[in-house]
Amino acid sequence: MKYSAIFFLATFLLTRCFDVFANDSAYVRFVVDTQLKTRNFSIVLSDGINEHQINLQKSPDWHGILNSPFGYIKLSYSNSDSTQIEKQLFFNSGISNLKITYVPNGIDYFKIDEDLSTNMVSYKKMGGAVLDSLLKDIADESHAFIMKNRMKLTIDTILRHALALQDSLTHRKVEFIKQFPSSYLSFWIFQNEIVRSDYLRPDSLLKFYNSILSDKYKKSKAAEYLVDMIQNKIAVISNKVFPDFSVVDIQNRKLELAKLRGRYVLIQIWASWCVPCIEELPALKKINERYKQSLFTFISFSIDKDSSAFRKAVGKYSMDWVQVFGDLRLYNSLAEVSIPQLYLLDPSGRIIYNRNATSDFSLMLLQKLLSEKLK
Repeated sequence: MKYSAIFFLATFLLTRCFDVFANDSAYVRFVVDTQLKTRNFSIVLSDGINEHQINLQKSPDWHGILNSPFGYIKLSYSNSDSTQIEKQLFFNSGISNLKITYVPNGIDYFKIDEDLSTNMVSYKKMGGAVLDSLLKDIADESHAFIMKNRMKLTIDTILRHALALQDSLTHRKVEFIKQFPSSYLSFWIFQNEIVRSDYLRPDSLLKFYNSILSDKYKKSKAAEYLVDMIQNKIAVISNKVFPDFSVVDIQNRKLELAKLRGRYVLIQIWASWCVPCIEELPALKKINERYKQSLFTFISFSIDKDSSAFRKAVGKYSMDWVQVFGDLRLYNSLAEVSIPQLYLLDPSGRIIYNRNATSDFSLMLLQKLLSEKLK
């Protein structure tokens, strides 16, 4: 009773303070059972557009603007035996309390206490139970195949089979969306999984969005961002003008694409942990050395999360061109393209080279194009 009284008193006080916030503001308070180690939790919270990493050891709460009808939370708990348990749920705008309770059975480790949690919608009630039942047979087959062949995934036949199983899972999710177009879970899956995959062509994505998904979710900021992602994908495959961006590089210099008109701009998206990215760096360094004195600018966008690993790679491979770290806005706006990726823009900002679309893995086509354009 003492715990409950304190818990709900805190909720009442937060609610009174929250009256001054906007209608789309959200506050989430994480209350964790003392038998659970907060350092073992990995929590990702999405406001509908941006993802936020929640560190319970630093702060037990999050507040911000909700860009979608519901926010999303994924909780992962890793125990000392390397077992990882994941749970996901959704929350509304306003005050939300999430009570995480210890489970002593040695299998689940934790659960969401729905009686003491407020303003939350469970994954199951959002439609997750139906979705999981549709995916179960393929998901089980995919997991078993990957676990059995995890040391052989570099072999083409093994990799192709693994990717085919993933495509089968994506197909089931598309069928779920078609069957339940009014479910918010359908909107969420489309935004966070289908659009970020290569399962549907960009023009088909836009048609699907316009004809299948419910209109009741299309007035949110998240919906506007979703349409922008699709339009960016269409622009990329159509060799249209590249999406504009404004960033600050690691030398604290502001860089705006609009101000680079008149120059050829090579854009790289990479990461220090990406082996193919590292393998092509010597060739890219030679390209930069050859053309850096001409109307040419080379910009690398790292999607690394580990700043020390990023800086170590930049130093080790002498990446002495413009480097952007910690800003994923461009990467996200392109619906998280596969890496390594390279785009070459002409002086008008139009895409004239898309490495993944051309399968130019040797970079011979890029070098030929640059030689023609920058004689």
